[in-house]
Amino acid sequence: MNDDLVSYSRAQIRIWVHLSLNTKYAHNIFDDKEFREACQTEIKFIFEKHKIECDRIGFDSNHFHAIIDLARWSITDLLKIVKGTSGKHLLERFPSIKKNFFWGSGL
Repeated sequence: MNDDLVSYSRAQIRIWVHLSLNTKYAHNIFDDKEFREACQTEIKFIFEKHKIECDRIGFDSNHFHAIIDLARWSITDLLKIVKGTSGKHLLERFPSIKKNFFWGSGL
């Protein structure tokens, strides 16, 4: 983790949070190695694109978690970026996951 503070006009901060996002209906989709690796690649790409600093990314059967720096983001904006972008791209790439587990709805 980088210890540099984020500077604003009247404050310097650093906020590290543990982000944990479950799949809809708690399906164990991350047991599929190909899907898990694609998700990890997509999440890393999103973090790099939006300059979200990340210390770790991990997966369990039905959720992903990461240690990220929240200093420049509101939680709402961060969730929109991570969930919306990754869900859209992953379900386009893996239509069988969408059909079998989510009945045509989101991740």
